[in-house]
Amino acid sequence: VKESACLYAEDLIPFSRKPLFLVVDSPNSHAFRPIPNYFGAPLVCLLSPTKSPNNINSAARAGTLFTLFLYSPLTAFCLISTITDLDSAKHRDAQEQLARVMKEIGHLLRSLSSVDAAYKRFAEDPFLRTLVQRYVFCTYALRLHRSFRDKPDCRPACYPELPKDLLEHSLLQQTFMAFAERMEVSAVFK
Repeated sequence: VKESACLYAEDLIPFSRKPLFLVVDSPNSHAFRPIPNYFGAPLVCLLSPTKSPNNINSAARAGTLFTLFLYSPLTAFCLISTITDLDSAKHRDAQEQLARVMKEIGHLLRSLSSVDAAYKRFAEDPFLRTLVQRYVFCTYALRLHRSFRDKPDCRPACYPELPKDLLEHSLLQQTFMAFAERMEVSAVFK
């Protein structure tokens, strides 16, 4: 029996007549994965993980890890890497390194032909481009992190799916690992 006060993927179909960009952060986010695109307008849906590893401290934050990655990727990275203290110089350096990773993600999103046209369309808007870049960073960090690596339910998903040649791109991996090494936590991501 469906709850009348809940939002279902089917409820959003009329809104897909125009370009639609959704961020679903819910323990039931997987229910939004099969939104049919009857009208052919660009449609992107970023979905939160349905679970979180037990060793990630959720009491230290409000909201979910997924929201934290989309809002403040450096803070989220520090949380999953158990970095508790950054002096101002190290924080500034970390922001610069993170900017390099985001720049590489943005370049790959624009240049790879395998990236769905909907992502390219939404990347024209600076706010949505930033969300997609942060989503890719989140996905990448959680795919490589040892606490999340073998737990697909603990990693975000998206529709349409991002291509493997983006998520496994050697230049992105080098840039990400350089960031992790600079933060002195590369062992967590090997």
